[in-house]
Amino acid sequence: MMGKALEIRELLRKICGVDNEGLVFFNATIVSVDDETCTIDRNGLQFTDVRLGAVVDGNTNNLIIKPAEKSMVLIADLSDGLMRDLAVIGWSEIDTITINGGTNGGLTITPTLVRELN
Repeated sequence: MMGKALEIRELLRKICGVDNEGLVFFNATIVSVDDETCTIDRNGLQFTDVRLGAVVDGNTNNLIIKPAEKSMVLIADLSDGLMRDLAVIGWSEIDTITINGGTNGGLTITPTLVRELN
């Protein structure tokens, strides 16, 4: 059984264009964005539950940067090439930035504010 799992893993890595071991970085396109995660597309293969922050735990005492849908993002594969623990670490377009849940001294930067700041 383990042989099949390794074979599937290797095939997925080749489909995604990831052929090296260790920490892997790649570009992807945002399909959809949720509260703490997003769905990305990489070479026609979609990955769900990609982290927008350091951890996904429902805690609002953090920083969440939400990319715009259909924008490009840089993804870090934190599972040494297994493609199961992915996080967004770079953004081509940002929809919102929320600090501390946007309350109690936190800040939500909306697209309107971003335009005004630019």
